[in-house]
Amino acid sequence: MSKVTVRVFLNGKSISVKPLNSQDNLKTAREKLKEKMSGSQQFLTKEGDLIDINDEDSFTVGNVIDSSGIINIKEKEDKKEVKIKLNDKLFKTIELDKKTKLSDVRKSIQNIPESAHFYTVDNEIIEKDEESMFLVEDIINNDEINLKNEKGMDTITIGIYSDGESFMKKQFNKNISLSDIRKKLEIVTCITKGFIFEDEERNKIQRENEKSLKLSSILYDNKINITTEILILHQIIIQHIKNVPIKGSELLKNEKGKLKIYLYPNEPFNQKDESDAIAILVVGQTGSGKTTLLNSFII
Repeated sequence: MSKVTVRVFLNGKSISVKPLNSQDNLKTAREKLKEKMSGSQQFLTKEGDLIDINDEDSFTVGNVIDSSGIINIKEKEDKKEVKIKLNDKLFKTIELDKKTKLSDVRKSIQNIPESAHFYTVDNEIIEKDEESMFLVEDIINNDEINLKNEKGMDTITIGIYSDGESFMKKQFNKNISLSDIRKKLEIVTCITKGFIFEDEERNKIQRENEKSLKLSSILYDNKINITTEILILHQIIIQHIKNVPIKGSELLKNEKGKLKIYLYPNEPFNQKDESDAIAILVVGQTGSGKTTLLNSFII
């Protein structure tokens, strides 16, 4: 396998010089060039024909490199002229495929400030680790995409404390509503909807007020408090009703037997317990193997 120094040209302009193996297929080459080559760009043959991304396994670097050591790539054709605005001022005009990921837009426009973030049409910040989840078409409005540079602005990194313990750090705009913070936390954490915001004095914020309250209203020392919701069971008075079995039901033997709890899969099941069991109840999170375990009991 021979090594070659490849010059990569995008629309006739050099964007990278990279050592590659001539026998590498283009899928492998794309992976090695991922810092410079976005998903909206395609390799060209020596004759200048576009190579479909799904066909890159069938072409090698040696197939497409010319006598000058150049590999040509090109943007896909489904593009439109887009104005990139930074802090509401025109930053750059560029042709983009509407299916391009924002992470790839950032790669292709290399002078975007590191501290700048994309914003949705509803003026919600898009975290950098979420950029691969958004396409140009998701945030474009009137052929414009908005970026904001948070340096010196209102976006800060805050500490989130859950039940008094440090839980995570995350970047937010101080003017974001508590309801929007909830949405973002539900995406990236496992606590979903089971938490309540608190102010500095640990007073609980009612859910119906979250939309009208901003982060700045509960922020202190660059941190906020949340507490996990606890279901309080109130005492219920139940009338004594005679327990009459449903017609056709069968009384199970050993109804006063002992309850045995196994921590699966940490403990192997006792085969005698399994055969003697009246019923087996399996409790666990989604994807923890409950169905697989139950299937193992069926002969």
